[in-house]
Amino acid sequence: MDNAADNLIKKYNFTLTAQANKINEIINELLKVVNNTDHSIPDIEFRLEIAAREILANAIEYGCKDHNDEIEILFSIEQNKIVLSVIDPGEGFNWQERSFEIVPVLDERGRGLKMINKVSDEMDFNDKGNQIKITFLGGK
Repeated sequence: MDNAADNLIKKYNFTLTAQANKINEIINELLKVVNNTDHSIPDIEFRLEIAAREILANAIEYGCKDHNDEIEILFSIEQNKIVLSVIDPGEGFNWQERSFEIVPVLDERGRGLKMINKVSDEMDFNDKGNQIKITFLGGK
């Protein structure tokens, strides 16, 4: 029987205060973890950086009310997949009413989640809409 705990290689928890200038520090930590892990996920550094940057910027912009709010980041390396989950303290949003498909529209807003969806293999939200979980899948 395949148990998720058996597949876990490394698990990390980070906290980010709601300050955009701190995003690079977290991105660098995530990339360092990935670069020190044996994986078979194509273009993971590029894809992870794009997705994480957008997720963290959205969490700060839409999920935080002031610079002291904290965002929780859960990051795990498992056999054949990498999972990033970000939880902000905000009220969330109604993700069920959104389309995450890329369409050639030059809207001023709304491109971030579409980009995240495009570069990740799976994208999920909690019911409230203040937590996003993305997964990058590797070879079998």
